[in-house]
Amino acid sequence: MHRRTLLTTAAAGTTAALAGCLGGSGGDGDAPDSDANPRDLLPTAPDGWTRSDVQQQSAGMVGAEAGFGASYHTAEDVRYAVEVLRWPSSGDANSEAPDVYDSWPVLVTTGNFSFAGKGPDVGAVETLLGESSALTVEYVQKNDQN
Repeated sequence: MHRRTLLTTAAAGTTAALAGCLGGSGGDGDAPDSDANPRDLLPTAPDGWTRSDVQQQSAGMVGAEAGFGASYHTAEDVRYAVEVLRWPSSGDANSEAPDVYDSWPVLVTTGNFSFAGKGPDVGAVETLLGESSALTVEYVQKNDQN
């Protein structure tokens, strides 16, 4: 529980109808290079959204090598949060990330990276994660571990 608290970025907001608001123009779903910078894998802000509060995470406290998180706001100022961690191995990503992000509604791993997202609309979170150069919406929906 303490580990999650250290990584959690506050994500609060009101529920809004977001269907059709996100483009899903992320990557092809191929795992990124194992030494990629997690900051570079954060999703781009969809049209009408803004990304803010990009922060390096204390990834070493949970056994990861590096991590970044960011807040995303819709045009209606509904807030979402995403964190990307690089783990020593894909096995670590698959075994450790679910414990770290068990309170987040969406978690996927690819290679040695984990991508966690939260916000009031799970479908919008999935689509937001699909804006990462390492993911697609389809990959997120098929591989969500939470």
